[in-house]
Amino acid sequence: MKVIICRRDLPRNPNWKIQGYPYESCWDIDEFFSSKDVPYEEKRRIWFECYWRLRGMYKKGRPFFDVYILEHGELKPLPPEKHNWVCADIIVAGFAYDVVPPEAREQPLRLYRELFGRLYK
Repeated sequence: MKVIICRRDLPRNPNWKIQGYPYESCWDIDEFFSSKDVPYEEKRRIWFECYWRLRGMYKKGRPFFDVYILEHGELKPLPPEKHNWVCADIIVAGFAYDVVPPEAREQPLRLYRELFGRLYK
């Protein structure tokens, strides 16, 4: 199962037709953060956008991504009530692919606790 995010301001995905995405600015979250075709600044912008959305302080006014689940070769739209889940996935991917700048590594720990609970029990 892949989570696909799409929005016109995302960079062009060179493999979008091969992968069966709806349009050229659609990405699997892990693919987006690991791709050499996406500039580091874009990855950071998307990461911080989701960070501020989850904190409830996002003010830029961009619409949320069109989100799809790709399962068994079929694209299904994800309902809006799952958008926080998508942002949480983007936050985790940012850490996994070293997109999070060093100065921002302290604050997400508080956000992680709010989303998932304590690290150690």
